[in-house]
Amino acid sequence: MPKTAKSSALPFNPDAMLEFVEYPDHAENTQKQYITVARTFLHWCADRGLHPDHVTATHLQRFLDDRGLSRSSQLTYMQALSALYGILQDRGLADDNPTSSWSVQYRKKKGKPGPRVAKRLPTVLDSDEETRLLAAIPLESPLPFSVYRKRVFLHLLLFTGLRVSEALSLTLGQVRLEADPPVVRVIGKGNKEREVPISPTLQVVLEGYLERRQRFVRNGNWLFSTAVGAPLTRTWAYTTVSEAIRGAGIQKPAYGPHVLRHTFATRQLRAGIAPAIVKAWLGHEDLAITFRVYEHVIAAPAGVRPV
Repeated sequence: MPKTAKSSALPFNPDAMLEFVEYPDHAENTQKQYITVARTFLHWCADRGLHPDHVTATHLQRFLDDRGLSRSSQLTYMQALSALYGILQDRGLADDNPTSSWSVQYRKKKGKPGPRVAKRLPTVLDSDEETRLLAAIPLESPLPFSVYRKRVFLHLLLFTGLRVSEALSLTLGQVRLEADPPVVRVIGKGNKEREVPISPTLQVVLEGYLERRQRFVRNGNWLFSTAVGAPLTRTWAYTTVSEAIRGAGIQKPAYGPHVLRHTFATRQLRAGIAPAIVKAWLGHEDLAITFRVYEHVIAAPAGVRPV
């Protein structure tokens, strides 16, 4: 799709982003309808200087209100937007799917459930696939720093569940290895700060990385950067994660950074960590969002069988 003259001044190019959007698993009429909604929504965001990754439930409701839609049409739009955000997450272009929190906010505001948005189960690595991924990205052998940096980034996502934007924006001072216990201090959605514990395994990885980083990065304060200190991009992150998962011989419906975030969350819940704690680690605005995304794990822990 051609770029318009207006696009260069926007926070993102909506037509370029639309090139990633396709719905091969849907009927032809549904595909056309979803593409139309996606195009309308992305241009609505761009016209307001709003990147899709910064959209909240409030923005979604404002978008729907601007359309003057009936309740049934709202459901169709939200299903289309939920599918759109699934694609943007898979491609590393958005951290969260705000349609989940929209349903929660609608219930609080109206005092009744919002139109139920169809959802898909999050793509995760099972324990065997996690083992295969880690075996495919060893840190022990001599590695070029660019390869070593990618593998440390993968470990960070897999063992903290950070959003890709949060991981890419980490500075050296936010990694508190000297704290008891060690934590990553994260600035998340809405500029809200939280602390995510660093496991003993990840602590060893980060200690080794910080020591080696001093020899290869000349300037800058970003945890992950180029040799001259420039921050790395979402495209780099998506390529790093997708190539690693595919390289381990793992086949999934999605390969983006969010797969590792979902894997982290699922691992914690299956280990018996309370949903409220997992919610805090993930930086979800509302516990109801955690329940909605991981309902299938919370309701049926690993090993539980009907009697």
